[in-house]
Amino acid sequence: PEKAERRYAMQRKKVILKIVFSGTAMLAVMTAIFLFSAQTGSVSSQTGNSVGAFVLRLLGIEVPPGQSPSSVPILFGLNIRKCAHVFIYMLLGLTAFLFVSSLFCLSTREIKYKLLYIALATLAICFVYACLDEWHQSFVAGRAAALSDVGIDSIGFITATLLCSAVRALHTLSKK
Repeated sequence: PEKAERRYAMQRKKVILKIVFSGTAMLAVMTAIFLFSAQTGSVSSQTGNSVGAFVLRLLGIEVPPGQSPSSVPILFGLNIRKCAHVFIYMLLGLTAFLFVSSLFCLSTREIKYKLLYIALATLAICFVYACLDEWHQSFVAGRAAALSDVGIDSIGFITATLLCSAVRALHTLSKK
């Protein structure tokens, strides 16, 4: 019994560490999103154009006359700014999935459809944060809230959640 108690205590400590690290990672991504959203319209445009020019040079794409580097479509018709939304929300989806998964590890009982609950909780966290992010932007000079941005953000976190769920399901199946 004493060995079992020690093993249980060690497992519990590992779970707590996973929660702390994944929660910290998720909060770091949320902070980055908040800081990008807090940039004024002119600063955001300058940043987008600088990054856009760099990426376009890497890809060997010329900026068409009269267009800014950040508005040139590069992937599935999305420009640099929209691709950045997808990417950072993919990171949020990944870190939120890891965080929610680690929270579910606290439960000692078997939960039916656990992966579904993890995925739904992840999607809820990310969706609410995307909406709050757009609301936050409505208070920043030169910025506006756009429902279409929540849709683009959703591409990122839904993709990440689906990929994480698939990997988790395959891992679970391979154990059996």
